[in-house]
Amino acid sequence: MTWARLVRYSACVVLTRYLILAAAASVLVALPARRGHGAPLDLRLGVEGGLATLADPAGGRNWGQFGALHAALGITDRLGLQVLNDHKRFAATSAPDRVDTLGLALVYNIDVARVTPFVELGMAQVRLRWITPAQETTWSSTVASTGAGFDYAITQRLLLGAVVRYYALFDSALFDRPGYTTLQARLSVLLPLWYPRRMRP
Repeated sequence: MTWARLVRYSACVVLTRYLILAAAASVLVALPARRGHGAPLDLRLGVEGGLATLADPAGGRNWGQFGALHAALGITDRLGLQVLNDHKRFAATSAPDRVDTLGLALVYNIDVARVTPFVELGMAQVRLRWITPAQETTWSSTVASTGAGFDYAITQRLLLGAVVRYYALFDSALFDRPGYTTLQARLSVLLPLWYPRRMRP
């Protein structure tokens, strides 16, 4: 990794960590304010399934598949805090046979409508596992992540969408040689945690 790329990567990691800490602090401040101003509070739970591509340090690229679970809490109508647990399996013997991801991200809704596009920025703990006849080897790292997608409101409480996410693994670049990328369809349900009395169904 060149010095310039190392500096850019380190700055991205530091900035993202501060953004996540700021988001966590804003949750503690914003939630009582939302209740005080009569704003509804929803929790979104969802399942995801799709493909993943992994570029290893040796220059190869491998494909995997499986699914993920996510939970998101709305800070405002446009801003939310999301936890993601992603699990992918790879068939290639020269690559990790399994990649597990546990991430925390800010989610920003570009528009709030029946079709809602969004972007994500966060941090993730990524764990890779290799299995050989002799031993099992694991490697893990905390990396910056980013994503973009959309949700379509089938009903008031049921959402169908898709999302692509990029994780800055190894000596990779988003538009040059992505380290670890997932593309998934997702199905989510909105659960009302609290509603002001005048808005209760």
